Amino acid sequence: MAQYRVLKQSFINGELFAEGALVEYDGEVAENLELVKKGSKAAAAPEQEISEPSFSDVPTGV
Repeated sequence: MAQYRVLKQSFINGELFAEGALVEYDGEVAENLELVKKGSKAAAAPEQEISEPSFSDVPTGV
């Protein structure tokens, strides 16, 4: 999740935060929040290296 600084007293995720508080939030952001630290998305699976087939790998059917 991203981290934001509360610019004016705000009710976020069912909790009241004072001006200056730091919150982690993943929802739609309005003018009451200032981005402090970008959140990371779920880690993507590492890409697998795909090798190009060579002519010797192809079955000939003979």
